[in-house]
Amino acid sequence: MLRLAYFTLVLILGLGSAQAQQSEEIPERPLLPVVLECEKTEVLFEKLTNEYGEEPMMIGHGVVVLLNRQLKEGLMGLWFNRATTSYSITATLEEGVTCYVFIGNSLRPYELPGLKL
Repeated sequence: MLRLAYFTLVLILGLGSAQAQQSEEIPERPLLPVVLECEKTEVLFEKLTNEYGEEPMMIGHGVVVLLNRQLKEGLMGLWFNRATTSYSITATLEEGVTCYVFIGNSLRPYELPGLKL
């Protein structure tokens, strides 16, 4: 629970320093419209921790591209359950709201012949 509180605090502090929305637009490229399922941050974090046994492993600043091609800055979180290898990638784009970006299983180190990370 202490890890969850720490992760939430880092997330809130990070968002406070991030710009809410950038006016910069990306060049013309095909877009894949997607729908992200979002919840209140504390509800989503509790669900990941208590229902799926995932723990926050990494956090980073990033952007998502909106349908109007504007960039929206936020925080990415990588959650992982070591026992089941399930994982979730989340995006917190506004203070208090977090979305699932990707959920899955069998997370493991990337392996390429001849390349060691």
